[in-house]
Amino acid sequence: MISAQRVRIAAFQILYGLDANKAQDKPGERLLQSLRESVMDESEDLEARELRQAEKLAIEAYAGRREADELFEKLSPAWPVSRQPAVDRAILRLAYHEMAASKAPPKVAIDEAIDMARQFSTEKSPSFVNALLDAAMRKLAGAETVETVEPASTIDPAEPKAC
Repeated sequence: MISAQRVRIAAFQILYGLDANKAQDKPGERLLQSLRESVMDESEDLEARELRQAEKLAIEAYAGRREADELFEKLSPAWPVSRQPAVDRAILRLAYHEMAASKAPPKVAIDEAIDMARQFSTEKSPSFVNALLDAAMRKLAGAETVETVEPASTIDPAEPKAC
């Protein structure tokens, strides 16, 4: 049975790897194979078809990163994407893609992103991820104006947890 949560976590790990390796929009097979192996080493219970789904989801989210990043920069001008911890950036991009492409209900995408931030990032990252994705959800739903997110009080500059 495919677990959406396992797929999402594997997709986050692959997306993080694509970003860390500054992959092209269409990543090469060598990099993807390396990322697949890394994910499988970390997730012994991940099924092959879950890995395929995760890879597809990660590649789609990575391809849409510019759109996501542009929105996040508008919503949080004090904390541009380049200043966000890489872990948070991957979580945000994945959740945004799931919401924008209707891959998951927005509330589910946000809740899962918050859980991943708790598991893999800093202590204060879940608050930032929640606020930014909530604002993104409202913007995607057609809200004319959305308040910007002030992360200075919510982000801890400490290193995120290891993936």
